[in-house]
Amino acid sequence: MRPHAFVWRWRDHLRKFGLGAVVGFIVLCLILLISNRPFPSSSSTLSKSAPASSALSSNNVLNEVNNLKVLVGMTVGEKCLKRVKELIADWGTKQFAYMFFLYDESDWSDVEKIDGVSIFRGKGLKMYHYKKHVTPDKVKGFDYFFLVDCDCGMDTFDVSQFLQVIHTQEIPIAQPSVAWGDLFDRSSDHRVCRNVEGIHNGRWTTFVECGPFVAFTREAWTCVYDLVQGDLGSGWGMDYKWCSYARDVCRLRPAINGPFHTHNDGGRVCAVIDATVIDHLDEKTAVGNFGNHYVPVVDVWEFEKRFPDVESVVNTNCVCACDCGGSSLRSKYNTLIRMLNVIAPWNFLQCECRF
Repeated sequence: MRPHAFVWRWRDHLRKFGLGAVVGFIVLCLILLISNRPFPSSSSTLSKSAPASSALSSNNVLNEVNNLKVLVGMTVGEKCLKRVKELIADWGTKQFAYMFFLYDESDWSDVEKIDGVSIFRGKGLKMYHYKKHVTPDKVKGFDYFFLVDCDCGMDTFDVSQFLQVIHTQEIPIAQPSVAWGDLFDRSSDHRVCRNVEGIHNGRWTTFVECGPFVAFTREAWTCVYDLVQGDLGSGWGMDYKWCSYARDVCRLRPAINGPFHTHNDGGRVCAVIDATVIDHLDEKTAVGNFGNHYVPVVDVWEFEKRFPDVESVVNTNCVCACDCGGSSLRSKYNTLIRMLNVIAPWNFLQCECRF
């Protein structure tokens, strides 16, 4: 084909479909690329992005928070030893008790001597240990259960501030926001879990990720314990369902009607706390001990087979737990976005309810 004939053919195509369609396609591709891999450096984002409001910092609230009892669970190995010692030194043992599940043969005798620390030995991923050891009876003496992964970076994380927010707002299931990584670095797999800067404390969502840090009230852990599958150790798939399960089955929070009511305008059960930020180091320390044949995404498929009647929040990049306040137009926009089965190119259309 002669060059000028090729040019004329493409010119005909452009006339047929219009330059607008071509430009639109290019723009969508750019949005998809940019929205999934953020550019801000983790060093600039990994900070306490929003101070707790004065209402959260009153003496009465601080006294309540200081008297809360928290059980912390973590699956650990030799690589985690230094980080765990720093965590205990920072958080202390007056308010916190610790359960560490050791999957290798490393020496943790120094940690085991600390009051309030229990160590359980045995190979297995985190949900195996939590199903076996962190039963509803075990958490009865605590106000919260923190499920923390060893690869959770908490250099700037303020646990007292986190407790202030989730206790004051009475949030059953919550997580700190995850710092944005560099262009090719791992942050959170789910955009809704990444940090959003602002003067707010957090966002009500319908999804909270199973790691590297998730907090449950005693009632919430007792509720979702039925969903925990010890043989599906990664927890992948469970986090797609636990917010809806706690809302619909356990009725942990009443439904809150927005200005434009929809079928999934249910109670505010889960939240991402932007006032406190963690980093996801993505070390895969525990998974690595099971070899390259272990693929956590298989747990998602199996989990869906076992609990088909529990609603899954598949679209975790654009989820909110309520119609946001404000104009009816804004509320209808949020409802429209949720009604659409929004896929990856639309990640930037993130609806959220801040508090």
